[in-house]
Amino acid sequence: MGFSLPKSGLLLLMLVLLLIAFSIRTAVFLPNFIRLNKYLKSEICRAENHEERNHWKRARKHLFLCFFPFINVNNVESHSHKRKRK
Repeated sequence: MGFSLPKSGLLLLMLVLLLIAFSIRTAVFLPNFIRLNKYLKSEICRAENHEERNHWKRARKHLFLCFFPFINVNNVESHSHKRKRK
């Protein structure tokens, strides 16, 4: 018949595949993340006024929020305004 894995073997295989997928995603995302973070930090330092500084800080906050797998570029704006300040 065919090749069959016990349930624990199947679970282990799925875990390994998930770990490989996560590693690939991180390897692709991390260099771009580091480059953009450096750029945004330099723009924050170069900002001439408070409004411009806030703009770049908001962009950096969005970059950090995009690091979470359930938040992406399309819905980052809705997640960044969830916490209200008093």
